[in-house]
Amino acid sequence: MSYGMFGRLAGVVACMAMLVSASGCMPDASAPANRPTSGDETDMPLGGASRTGSSGEFGTVTAGTDTYRGFVLDNVLHSPDDGDIHFNLYVPDSYDGSRPVALFLTLPGYQGLYFQGVGENLYTEDFGFEAQRYNDRMIIAAPQLSDWGETMSRVMGMRPDLFSAYLHCSSQWDGDIATLAESETPVYLVVGQDDEYYGSEPSETAYDRIRDQYKDRGLSERRINELVTLDVKDAAYFANQGITNQHGGGGTLFSHDPDIMGWLFNR
Repeated sequence: MSYGMFGRLAGVVACMAMLVSASGCMPDASAPANRPTSGDETDMPLGGASRTGSSGEFGTVTAGTDTYRGFVLDNVLHSPDDGDIHFNLYVPDSYDGSRPVALFLTLPGYQGLYFQGVGENLYTEDFGFEAQRYNDRMIIAAPQLSDWGETMSRVMGMRPDLFSAYLHCSSQWDGDIATLAESETPVYLVVGQDDEYYGSEPSETAYDRIRDQYKDRGLSERRINELVTLDVKDAAYFANQGITNQHGGGGTLFSHDPDIMGWLFNR
């Protein structure tokens, strides 16, 4: 699975911050016009790997050659179990492998999938770039999947212990909540009240189910409030910022919202 891959590539990751934006039809607002430039394949330290990494438990890695705003584009994990997994990777200049750093993972909405073009998730979404404002020493991985699904909620239902926090944007929850509750990994669910694709009900239902799990485990109300947050944005939140589409527009606004991103980084 992708969460194991990124732990292996980083090599020295001490903690992982997790983010997914599962909104579709996201506008190309605020994405710079500049497209990739050719880069040296040795610019990306994949755990000391050359262009094609050595074979191992997770398969081999082929490093990309083009870059965009500091990201090396279209690196490929050749997984023996899951086929080719394409991902874009940012490694800060300050990273020298001498100490652990955080890994920030951002999954795309519908418009950023691999079949829609290499790097489309970075051209149309700002999570990977805004995250650098909060921690400029992180490694940032931006996978481009080949299909659309509630991927990260499923990951959180399998290995939530690998992540320090999870931001769930404009999506629905398909993962196992009991497994999440066992890890006590903090979750923030944000969605528009009138989200055109999901509505707010799936997020509200997931929030209630997570809370119920913690209550059954005997956690205090204070502790539960620390572990799960529901943030349903009303129409005014979008209208006041010139956004008419809550589902697609949420991906634009949420990444620039200091309360939302601050929750993830100022813990």
